Amino acid sequence: MRWMLPFLLVAGVASGQDSVGINAHIPADDELDALADLGVQWMRIDANWLQAEPRDGEYDWRHIDRVVNGADARGIRVFMTLAYAPQWASEGDGDGVHSNDVPRPGLYERFVEAAVLRYRDRVTHYGIWNEPNLDHFWEGSYEQYRDRILRPGAAAVKRACPECSAVGPDLAGLRGWQEYLERVLVDAGDALDVVAHHTYARPQSVRAAWICDDLDHAIDIGDDAICFYKPGLRQVLDTVGWQGEVWISETGYRGDPWDNAREQEKQVQYAERTLELQRMHPWWTLTIFYELTDCRPAQPDCNIDGFGIMRRTAGPDDTWADNFLLKPVYLFLRETLDEPGWGGEAPDPPDPPPEMRPTIEAPRRDPGMPDGQLGEWDDAGCVVLAHYEQVDGPREGAADLSGRACAAWSDAALWLSVEVRDDVHANDHPDDQLWLGDSVQLAIDVDADGVDGAGYDDDDLEVTFAFARDASRVFAHHGELGGATASVVRDEDRTRYELRVPLDGLAEDRTLRASFLVNDADGDGRKGWLEWTAGIGREKRPAMFGDVTLVGRDSVPVPDAGAPSPDMGRIPPPVPMPPDGGPTEMDPPATHDGSFDDPDDGVPDPDDGVDPDDGVPGADAGELPAARGTRVDGGDEVEEDDGCDCSTSGRDAPWIAFLLLLGVTRRRRRS
Repeated sequence: MRWMLPFLLVAGVASGQDSVGINAHIPADDELDALADLGVQWMRIDANWLQAEPRDGEYDWRHIDRVVNGADARGIRVFMTLAYAPQWASEGDGDGVHSNDVPRPGLYERFVEAAVLRYRDRVTHYGIWNEPNLDHFWEGSYEQYRDRILRPGAAAVKRACPECSAVGPDLAGLRGWQEYLERVLVDAGDALDVVAHHTYARPQSVRAAWICDDLDHAIDIGDDAICFYKPGLRQVLDTVGWQGEVWISETGYRGDPWDNAREQEKQVQYAERTLELQRMHPWWTLTIFYELTDCRPAQPDCNIDGFGIMRRTAGPDDTWADNFLLKPVYLFLRETLDEPGWGGEAPDPPDPPPEMRPTIEAPRRDPGMPDGQLGEWDDAGCVVLAHYEQVDGPREGAADLSGRACAAWSDAALWLSVEVRDDVHANDHPDDQLWLGDSVQLAIDVDADGVDGAGYDDDDLEVTFAFARDASRVFAHHGELGGATASVVRDEDRTRYELRVPLDGLAEDRTLRASFLVNDADGDGRKGWLEWTAGIGREKRPAMFGDVTLVGRDSVPVPDAGAPSPDMGRIPPPVPMPPDGGPTEMDPPATHDGSFDDPDDGVPDPDDGVDPDDGVPGADAGELPAARGTRVDGGDEVEEDDGCDCSTSGRDAPWIAFLLLLGVTRRRRRS
């Protein structure tokens, strides 16, 4: 393991709770006056390497000096982004754009150290590049970004100013950002003091889009069962155990046309919902809106005009107030930031709520036998398996390992179904070692009497079931399972597990305690596992299990009531938590081998629709960000992030949601 989970809280200079800033690039003096009037605590500026060091070893800090000194005089804190290589530093240009070139080793960190040494008495936070997941801003590989930019740049910040903060990776929220961010934090998260991210996903109040594509879900999907397949920022951070400070360092709404009253009102609605969400998430401490001033008319060819909260009409000169048209969003922000609580030190935290035990409400179902088809299971009693623990290798995305589990009960048995997405299935182990290969482990505290620190007692059960040696197999590690039966079906990249465990005394409103985990092997030994709660793997601790409450609603139809529902198999990327899971010493075994593996029907792949959480790169007049909806590298069109006009995320999404709902309703009626 490359670093220990979870991350410690950051040791750098804290920004303060509920702070607000503006992306200002290299603002003129009258724009600095406008920022002071606005009342923001922060501004983000572009300290472009290609302009600050136009020739090897020759620095030109004049423009940055003016901005930093002007911000300091006005009481505005500066977040300085250090990016974009000068041509002389390039290792080679592959696309005709020099600013995105990979610099030769050692040069970027030298520039970073020079900048931090110059400004460390006035600037505490330094951004390590901008949107490296966009070709227009980084043409190199991920590994080159990590090894030439991120790690050496962050180290240079600390050498020059140990109390200053390295901030990154400032990714554009385009499709695939989740996997990129996870790689960054796994490989180099210990180099960062603050995680900064860009999102332009729109709130529902601005545009009626597919619910999973809105701003709320781009930040945090919470326990929303509908959107489990598309993790938000919080879920990705939880995957790697990040507990430090988080900034949204670019976000905003582009009014197009800029002077349309309805578009200006949408800017206000966007800002309002963004600040509401920030207040709802204490870990999100700073929002930096994009941007201060519209790029036109100063840049007539600018193709992202309309993001500004004001528009230049004259100047620049010594009197700022008559140089700009202040848009409604400017007035909204100024009024809001005048209210108590914005930008100060973090308030005293409220008393923590009582710890809630994870709970599944398991619906009643009709008797039957497992067949591994899972077509009779709907969404009732289901949870996403979100806690990943690494043993001998990381999880490499949702295709490598992800899963969902559901519980139900009948008169004399507890049922468990698990659907796993896994690109490689490997298990040829003997029954008492099934857990070493791809498999599912289930543990039940029948009397719900587990005590902190204690292991299994006589009423507890632990069982592993798997598809191994061409058959469905069950093995009991603790307790007597008697007539337990299982069916495990492998179909392309999906494995479907279904288990029936006979238990006496099951009745409505009874609560058992249980947990389960999915082991992953891939043929080279056990890599790790996904689990619902702790208490099986690292140590046998029934007190750590979740509650399984038996409820009376008949939400699960009779077995084989129909084909799998359309949403079965939409497995989300896991959202791992701090480790706990996996086998330890096993008690003497009792075995049962049940084989019911019939061929399974296919299920649709996870939604691969457009991710609307787009990023707009910060840039100065010489390095304009790309137009939204236009590829910055001159290739095919990039999807917009305004809720997406594509067929699955925009206008057609309500129909898709309706059809899915209709399908679930019809299956329930047939029960």
